[in-house]
Amino acid sequence: MENIVKFPHELLLHRFWSYLEEKGYEVYVRVDLGFVQVSGQLQDLRIFGYATDQEKMEEFKSQEKIIQAVQRRPVNQIRAGRIDLVAVKDSMFYGFELETFNEVKEGIEKDRFCSRLARFAASGYLDYLYLVTEDPSMYGYSVDDVIEGVADYIYRKLESKKPFDYLERRIKYQYLIEDLEPFKLGIILTTRENHSHAVQEPTKLKRRKQLRLRENIKARVIHTLFKHFTQKGYEIAFNVWHKPTRWDRISYKIDMVLTSKDGKECIGIEAKGSISEVEVEDLEHKLDWIKRRLDLTKIYLALPKSKYMAKVFSLSRKLSKELGLLLVDSKGIEVVREAKELR
Repeated sequence: MENIVKFPHELLLHRFWSYLEEKGYEVYVRVDLGFVQVSGQLQDLRIFGYATDQEKMEEFKSQEKIIQAVQRRPVNQIRAGRIDLVAVKDSMFYGFELETFNEVKEGIEKDRFCSRLARFAASGYLDYLYLVTEDPSMYGYSVDDVIEGVADYIYRKLESKKPFDYLERRIKYQYLIEDLEPFKLGIILTTRENHSHAVQEPTKLKRRKQLRLRENIKARVIHTLFKHFTQKGYEIAFNVWHKPTRWDRISYKIDMVLTSKDGKECIGIEAKGSISEVEVEDLEHKLDWIKRRLDLTKIYLALPKSKYMAKVFSLSRKLSKELGLLLVDSKGIEVVREAKELR
């Protein structure tokens, strides 16, 4: 498929998710770790991403009063953010942030990357915190590059009480994290064959709060599909989308694209945690666009099995007959309606 963008981060996430499940962990995805208490102040406004200077100036003028109102305002708390995976075992809470090595390389000794990990540690919800990335030797780097550039960088920042930078809605803050002692970040390296090993164990954090964990239904549907089709030998890409062009600026992404070993099958799957009357029309439009832009052989809609299946079937009948329907639960996948060939 030409002019297609794929996101390898999702592939790394689902592979490591499977690894944790095999080790007996209860796994939750993209968990919000609430707020972190800090002491700091707002610094300035960063303007970026505008097509013209005129747009930039108009945005600046609209924000000018806000800037004056909050300039040098004390900051008491900021968002910790969402961590990729939280795994629970023997009443211990383990946090895992997953990044491809290219993402790690870009973030070495950078506050925007390292401060996120520090905020996770300061959230008070975790016992241990790990960074999971690809083996740097595959890219000509060493393990020390990751340990020194990320784990040691965070440790030095906290030890010397130097502030981190934090950017939110184009407003930059500098802040010190309160009640967070210097800690050792765990580092786990993983290979393309999904062999994972720790090269640095973390120090235990002070868990002060009880984390309320909820199942992300859509993520669970996608993960079940990932395990099922991986066993069948398909190559899987996540969040695949067609790059906007000069003539076609609209772009949608589809959750998964499966490619068979012989390359004859290229199947798109859009997953939903639920479906409503309002979503059906939007979904029909989106999948029609994807069908015309991506060179797929079939497209499926994947939904979780539920007690409201009568409603689901009623809504699914309004979708194109070319679209297949899959129902997913912990027991596996059921093909309710086979997709029609698009080629």
